[in-house]
Amino acid sequence: MKCKHVLMLLMFISAMSYGAMVKASCNKELINGWGIEWVPFAMGTQEEPSGFDLEMLVAIVKASGCTMRHTATELPWARRLSSIKNGRIDLAVGASKNADRKKWAYFTDAYRSEFIGVYIRQQDVKKYASMSIDDIIDSDFIMGGEFGNAYGQQMEAYLHRMGPERVHKLIRNEQNMGKLIKGRIDGYIGYLPVENLLIREKGYAGKIVMLPAFLIKTGGIHIMLSKKSNNITVLHALNDGLKKIKADGTYQAIVDKYSQRYQVDNW
Repeated sequence: MKCKHVLMLLMFISAMSYGAMVKASCNKELINGWGIEWVPFAMGTQEEPSGFDLEMLVAIVKASGCTMRHTATELPWARRLSSIKNGRIDLAVGASKNADRKKWAYFTDAYRSEFIGVYIRQQDVKKYASMSIDDIIDSDFIMGGEFGNAYGQQMEAYLHRMGPERVHKLIRNEQNMGKLIKGRIDGYIGYLPVENLLIREKGYAGKIVMLPAFLIKTGGIHIMLSKKSNNITVLHALNDGLKKIKADGTYQAIVDKYSQRYQVDNW
């Protein structure tokens, strides 16, 4: 009986020590890589950030006990990834997991899901309407994409089947829109609901549409944390922060806000 009490005491002390360690690990300022506007996920300015992902980030970091600031300059996604890898910045939001990234970054629990689609010219809808995804992948379809993006295992497998000669990547999808309209590619990959909003903003509504058969749920979206500039206890603290905002209603309030504003049902 005495041994049982000693064991319970040791377990209690261990748990308390772990909690203190997590709290102590966040006695630092985390640097987030500021990126281009990506409605509805990243908007505003470094001083007044807004958007689903950025509001989640701010709430999670605050609940974790850490502090945070954004980079003063805008970093393209590929540069944010390299900066995470070499430890020049600590964080990036809107990140998908893949085997390569897990070598140099930690990933929090998912704070939303992600969906991608393939966008084509309106005039080509009938051409592809009767084709399956496999039919399209095994045809001579030229696919556009963006450098640095991880599109999930299913889509990456399709792109591998297509080969580099049929997958053309650029820095931003605004460039892919122009190539698509000119007929230099047959379609390109975009994230929902970002791409639908961007198409309207750029004046391509009615000209560029999503191919209905080509909608894929890629999985969870995470905060990515540099392994070089952080340790595992910071990751635990951020995950604890996510749990806290889910418990106190902050998470749902952010979901409701952006669901109502952009008519999006799934996050």
